[in-house]
Amino acid sequence: MACRPRRTRGGGAGAVIRFAVGQCSLGAILVAMVANYGGFLVPKLALVSNILLMVAILMWRPRGLYAVTSR
Repeated sequence: MACRPRRTRGGGAGAVIRFAVGQCSLGAILVAMVANYGGFLVPKLALVSNILLMVAILMWRPRGLYAVTSR
């Protein structure tokens, strides 16, 4: 166990866990809408709709929809 960083030796004791419920909900809604409407309008597009959504979002905002400015 000599290779483990000091921060994880205590099993995560004292670690702060931040939940991103709003961000995850928005992402889930976007993926579901694109998959359902894309599959309905152009069935062959449903195979790559999630990848295209991710590419479009990352080209528009490279750090994601909710970019973290400071940590």
